[in-house]
Amino acid sequence: MTPRAFCQQGESEPLKGCCHATTAALLAIMTVYNVTALAYRRERHLLFNSVIYSAGLFLELKKTYNHFTS
Repeated sequence: MTPRAFCQQGESEPLKGCCHATTAALLAIMTVYNVTALAYRRERHLLFNSVIYSAGLFLELKKTYNHFTS
């Protein structure tokens, strides 16, 4: 399979969905860590990281859903 064929819609959707799900799991761990750290240390970068990782998590969950429902 060529990269061009792999990137076409409808090709290897479960594999692409698993890649996004793995990324979502990592983002969930990073979000939980930063929110927990923010509860103990009120540092601006922890708030920023929490927001960014949460947004990334939402995006990856949406992409995962799209791969498994298309």
